[in-house]
Amino acid sequence: MAENLDKRNEEYETDIDTKDHLDLYDATGRSAYFEACIRYSVIPITHFLNKMTEEEMNLQYYGAGAKGAKAISAALLSNTVTLELNLKENHIGLEGSKSISAMLKENCYILDINLSANFMGPEGCRYVSEMLHQNISLKRLNISKNNFGDSVGQYLCDAFKNNFKLTWLDLSSNGLSDKVAAAISPGIDGNDALEYLNLSWNQFRGKAMQNIAMGLRANCALKVLDISWNGFSNEGAIGLAEALKINNTLIELDISNNRISMNGCIAIAKSLDINNTLEVLKMNFNPITPNGANTLLNSISNKSDSAIKEIHLKGVLVQHEFIEKYEALKRTKNITVQANFHVLPQIEIIRNYTEKNKELWIRSFSEFDPTFSNMVTIAQFDQVLQKIGLNFSVEERMPLLAKLKKNSQGKVNYMKPKLGFSKAYSNPVEN
Repeated sequence: MAENLDKRNEEYETDIDTKDHLDLYDATGRSAYFEACIRYSVIPITHFLNKMTEEEMNLQYYGAGAKGAKAISAALLSNTVTLELNLKENHIGLEGSKSISAMLKENCYILDINLSANFMGPEGCRYVSEMLHQNISLKRLNISKNNFGDSVGQYLCDAFKNNFKLTWLDLSSNGLSDKVAAAISPGIDGNDALEYLNLSWNQFRGKAMQNIAMGLRANCALKVLDISWNGFSNEGAIGLAEALKINNTLIELDISNNRISMNGCIAIAKSLDINNTLEVLKMNFNPITPNGANTLLNSISNKSDSAIKEIHLKGVLVQHEFIEKYEALKRTKNITVQANFHVLPQIEIIRNYTEKNKELWIRSFSEFDPTFSNMVTIAQFDQVLQKIGLNFSVEERMPLLAKLKKNSQGKVNYMKPKLGFSKAYSNPVEN
């Protein structure tokens, strides 16, 4: 045991310079850190000491623990460097969150802090929320993955209402539920500073999302909202759609993985008929079907002043009708779509066309086939395809012509069953 203590003391001493040397760094809090480490019986983190004069400090995965967080807090009370501090996954717990929060009440140099995955619990949320009442400098705060649960609604509501500096907040993966949503709705409504809010991977169901949507209606600052992976289904989507008709600041919305089906998708599409500010809509992995995807694209296409620039529909199968509309829309608007594109073979695209436009198809070939032989050359076949708007590339035409099969004269039959004609079908032009 004595041997282990001696070894620990040796390591401890090698991490710290002499007291005379430390006095030179008091303005950075280095001396305060040394004294706090002695007081709390923790080994100093060399990386922390080395970075105390820099503007960015990454202490992720250093395992500081509650006592280490207390020592860090003591040092940062004296630190006068404008700082971005990452304390992710340091197991600071409730006591550590109390110390860090107390420090942040007085520190006016830390602009960005990451406290995610630190087992802070609901009481830790209370300390952080109270800190936000007094802090005058913090711009970005990540307190995700801290097991806050469903009893922190009022703490968070007060934090939203009483802080007018924080512009970026991550509350994802905290087990927040309907009870919390009802409490924070007035806070979202009354906050005029927050521009980014991440509420993903929580337990906000339909009613919860309706409450959050109520707060979003009057909010005049929020630009990015991530509420993916909450499972609020159509009920929540419909409430959100009503908010989008009124809100005029939101630029990016992520509602991926929320069990939204056709009815919810229709509601969102209708809100896009009115909304003039939303630029990025993410609806990945929702069961909206190809028809839902078409509905969204129609709303964007029909609105001349639509602001939409990106639609994310990963996991949603979009078919020929959607692809055609998207290709046309790209020529008139700067828009990008991510989806599972199901590109039909060219022969199937032609068959879909002839099923709706048989007479027009035949009439288009009549100038090349005055005797109604139903046969034309490859060049003539290509000309007709271009005339009716089926513009295939050279690479796309090769497999098409291979399936059509030329006769001995190098001609193809434009009324083949493969193209959607029955053998008994008569040429209406000839009749």
